[in-house]
Amino acid sequence: MENSILLPDKTIVIITGPSGSGKSKIVEHLTEDTAFAAHLSTTTRRPRPGEIDGVHYNFVTEKRFREKIENGKMLQYTTEATDNGDFYGSERSDIDHKLSLDKVKYVLCVLDHNGFVATRKAFPGQTFSFFINCPRGQVFARLMKRPGMSPNKASKRMGIYDRFLSVKDDYDEQIDNSDGMLPFAVGKIRTALKLYSNGVFNYLACRASAAQNNVSTLGRA
Repeated sequence: MENSILLPDKTIVIITGPSGSGKSKIVEHLTEDTAFAAHLSTTTRRPRPGEIDGVHYNFVTEKRFREKIENGKMLQYTTEATDNGDFYGSERSDIDHKLSLDKVKYVLCVLDHNGFVATRKAFPGQTFSFFINCPRGQVFARLMKRPGMSPNKASKRMGIYDRFLSVKDDYDEQIDNSDGMLPFAVGKIRTALKLYSNGVFNYLACRASAAQNNVSTLGRA
C-alpha cells in the first residue's frame, strides 16, 4: 500500500475473497448506511430462495448475457461457467449510476480477482479493495449450508481456495471474517474507509495509537 493514498469523494469499494468467506453478508450490513450502495452483478444463475431480480442480482438468460458482452455492456465477466454452468459479470452502467447518486459515497462491488483487476484498470485512482479471509474448514462448512450444495460441489469450490489466497497481498486491506467475526469485519471496513477518506496521516496516527494500546484497528494492522 502506498502511504500517499487518499480516497476520492466517490469510491468504488471492491470486496473479494473465496466463495463462502461471507462477502455478501458484509455488503448487506454495510448498505444499512445510505452512504453505501451495492453494485448489482449480472448472472445467468437461477435466484436462490429470497433473492429478487434487480435487488440482489440482475438475473438474465445466457443468451442475453452473451448479447451484453457483444454489445460492449459488460465491464468484466467470467469467461468460463462455474461448476453449475453459470456466468457472472459487471455492467459499467450500473456502477456509473450508483456513483451518480447524491447520498452515495461508496459503491460496493463483490468481484473475483479478474474482476478486481479489470475494475481497477477501468477506474484508475477511484477504487479501494478488501480481501476477505476465512479459514478453509469454516468456508467449507458455510458452503455446505447453501441450498442445493453437495459435498462434490463444495469441494470444487474449495479447489480455488488456495488460488484466492495467493493473490491476497494485491489488495489494499485484508479482513478476517471467521465465524463470529462479522460485526468486527464490517466495523473494520467502515473504519478503514473513513480514515483513508480523511487522509493517510489520520490513518497512520490511528494505527500508531492502536499499537500503543495493543489493539488492532484494521485487517493489516
